[in-house]
Amino acid sequence: MAKAFPISSFSIMRMKPIADIARSAGIAENYLEPYGSYKAKISLDILKTKKENKKAKYVLVTAMTPTPKGEGKTVTAIGLSMAFNRIGKKSIVCLRQPSMGPLFGAKDVSYSSQARRKITLFTALGYGALPVCMAKTQFSLSHDPQLKGRPRGFALPVRDVRIAAGAGFVSVLCGAIQTMPGLPAHPAGTKVDIDREGNVVGIS
Repeated sequence: MAKAFPISSFSIMRMKPIADIARSAGIAENYLEPYGSYKAKISLDILKTKKENKKAKYVLVTAMTPTPKGEGKTVTAIGLSMAFNRIGKKSIVCLRQPSMGPLFGAKDVSYSSQARRKITLFTALGYGALPVCMAKTQFSLSHDPQLKGRPRGFALPVRDVRIAAGAGFVSVLCGAIQTMPGLPAHPAGTKVDIDREGNVVGIS
C-alpha cells in the first residue's frame, strides 16, 4: 500500500556536508579533494592506510533493468547501503564513480569540431575543472555497442560536450550515443500526487 508523506517533511531535509559523511566512514579530511560542500574525490593514498583491513568489502550494483515502479541501480544501491548501516556495518554508497582506466582502455581520442569549440568555451568561462560524466554505450566501456565488456586499443570519438552548470559537471557524448533517460514502461512518477490534505501519495 502506498504511504502518504506530508509535504512539510520534505522541506526540512538537508544534504549533509561531504566532510561529515567522510568522517562517519572513517575517512580523514586530508584525503578529500572537495568540489564544493557536498561532493569530493578521495585520494588513492588512503589505500596505504587500509592495507590491514581484511574485512572490507566492495559491492558493485550494475547493469540492472528498472522494475515497473522505476527501481534501478540507484535505488538498489542506496537501499543496500542503508540496510548495511541498519545492521551495524559501516557502509557508504558512491552513485557516480570513475570507470576503469584513464581513457576506458582507448588508445586514442578524437574530438569533433563542435566538441573542441565547446571545450574551449567552457574552459574560458571557468568550467574547465568540473567533473566529467561520460555518455557512452551501456554494453561496454567504449562508444561502440558491438565492442562488449572491457575492450582495449580502440579510438574514442567525442561528438559533443554539454555542461550542467547548476549540477556542477560536464557531459561528454561519445559516438552516436543518445541522451534520452532510461525509464520503465510506466514511470513511477505518474503515480505520485497530492491529496486533499496536502499529503504526497503514490510513493511506496
